[in-house]
Amino acid sequence: MPRLGLLGKSALLLFLVFGGAALALAALYVPRVERRVRADLDLVAEDCLSEGEDLMGRRAAHLAERNRRALRDLPVELTAGDPEGTKKLLEEHAEAFALECTRNVAVLTRELRRELGARTRSRAAALARSFRREAFLGLLAILAAVVLLLGLGQSRMVLVPLGRLLRSTERVAAGDLSAESGISGTDEVGRLGISFDRMTRALRASREEIEELNRSLEARVREKTMALVHSQTMATIGTLAGGVAHEFNNLLGGIIGCAEEAAAEKDPAAVREALDVILRTARRACNITENLLRFSRPPAREPRPTDLAELAAQALDLIRPEAARLGVAVEARLPATAPVPVDPGQIHQVVLNLLANALRAMPSGGRLTVAVEREGDEARILVADTGTGIAEEIRSRIFEPFFTTRDGADRADGTGLGLSVSYSIVKAHGGRIEFETEVGRGTVFRVILPAEGSATAEREAP
Repeated sequence: MPRLGLLGKSALLLFLVFGGAALALAALYVPRVERRVRADLDLVAEDCLSEGEDLMGRRAAHLAERNRRALRDLPVELTAGDPEGTKKLLEEHAEAFALECTRNVAVLTRELRRELGARTRSRAAALARSFRREAFLGLLAILAAVVLLLGLGQSRMVLVPLGRLLRSTERVAAGDLSAESGISGTDEVGRLGISFDRMTRALRASREEIEELNRSLEARVREKTMALVHSQTMATIGTLAGGVAHEFNNLLGGIIGCAEEAAAEKDPAAVREALDVILRTARRACNITENLLRFSRPPAREPRPTDLAELAAQALDLIRPEAARLGVAVEARLPATAPVPVDPGQIHQVVLNLLANALRAMPSGGRLTVAVEREGDEARILVADTGTGIAEEIRSRIFEPFFTTRDGADRADGTGLGLSVSYSIVKAHGGRIEFETEVGRGTVFRVILPAEGSATAEREAP
């Protein structure tokens, strides 16, 4: 037997309800109509019979009166002594009277038939109008009942399940994949509910598989991360150790050479000069050690409200002679700004290091620009040069300790720790260092520091 869908069930329900209501209406209304027709026909017949009886009574009285007058007017005296003649005369009169009665009966019958037909047609037309009106009202009532029952049926078969399905859908959309509609059946709504429940179960299983996979991936990522961190740590330690060994080998080699020359010299002035070189080299070794300590364990910050423009101007004054010697033009944009809570000594060291690096990038002259800006909750120190720029292959390494691009005699002036120490200082202040560079066009460094908390720093300052 084929399955009935929602449309088929609705059509079947409509047919059953409408057909049952029509049969019930016919069963109730037809006997009523039959009784009314019989009663109306009986009434019409009664009226016609009553009128016919009255008419026939009057006609009979009229005929009797005419017969009496005719009998009185018969010329019986002309047939006196002639019984046959009298008998014949009476028979002729009786035949004439019977013929007239027959004609009167025929006329009366036609009148009765015409009257009965007219009244029957009039009554039938009235009954037909009443029947149409009552049938229309009955069918309208049936239609209203059908619509009501169909609406109730559709609500039970469609709206209620769809409401449950909607609530389940909202729960699934909110992330609750345990929600199921619980709808079943062979119609469209039932199949939709079954499909929805099957989909939620599949989604739930997929999410469990994904969560299990994520847990597995997280464990593997942790293992790989620990291995990578260990590898990077060892590489950093190796780089640091190599840089320290290289720097100290150079310094110790210079000290040994100077000490040997001093031991072989007899001239006190030459010995004093060798000792001066040894002393400067030893101080340089102390500077390297101090920078290493700053890199590995930055000194405690002592923040206080500081005018960054004034701090940058002080650092700029220290490098102006060197800039003039190299033919570097200096441009300063240092407007007065609100104080920022920083350690002035540490930030001064950062700015001075960036200025020195900028001068070294312009050995043949150029333009050095220093600016202080305030943007929202951030304060910025900008150092820009028009030097050689930074090659793309080394840009990711410029903040590594002991990494430097200087060779030969230039390398003796640097340890490769300047930008690393500056990066650590700025990060300890909650800021960051950004740079933009273009080979042959120059480099721009931005030291970005948080400017919030100035009032607190002012209150805490001694």
